[in-house]
Amino acid sequence: MTPMRENLDQLLERVAAGRLDELSPEQVAALETHLNANAAAAARLANLLPRPPAGPLARVAEPSAAQWERVWRGVEAAGSRQAARGTDAASAPQTMRGRTRRFLRLWEGIAAAAACVLFAVLWRSSQPAAEASWPIQLSQHVEVDSLEVFDDSTAFVVVPDDGSDGAVIWVLDEPGA
Repeated sequence: MTPMRENLDQLLERVAAGRLDELSPEQVAALETHLNANAAAAARLANLLPRPPAGPLARVAEPSAAQWERVWRGVEAAGSRQAARGTDAASAPQTMRGRTRRFLRLWEGIAAAAACVLFAVLWRSSQPAAEASWPIQLSQHVEVDSLEVFDDSTAFVVVPDDGSDGAVIWVLDEPGA
């Protein structure tokens, strides 16, 4: 075999394997020229390529001339309706269109505010009334012998300096605990 023939055979094998991205534009041009001039090489390539499967990948019939005509009539009718709407709007007085736009912008703001108020009322009405789970009461005549806290908590006892009866005990969790 000649080197040109071997080179074309390699190119045909790459095409048959689906590795078209490996071909340079010059190689594609040379292969195209060879396949157009040599019917036997074109037939050999056709035999190397796998046949597409029949069934769902089968070619769909093109639309008939009557179907195309019906589609284009619909497109033209829609275009003429849009053009008619555009001319009606252009013939309306400028001030009327401006008032309508301002009214719609105002109405959008009012509707948004009303929706927010309605949402807040519904959210608030669906929440049960909060009950204190730890009611706070003043205790009298109580003497604390010891105070124990757990984990990373800290206890503070605040006693008034004026000698009055009363103390406040705070138990606080450490930040990040």
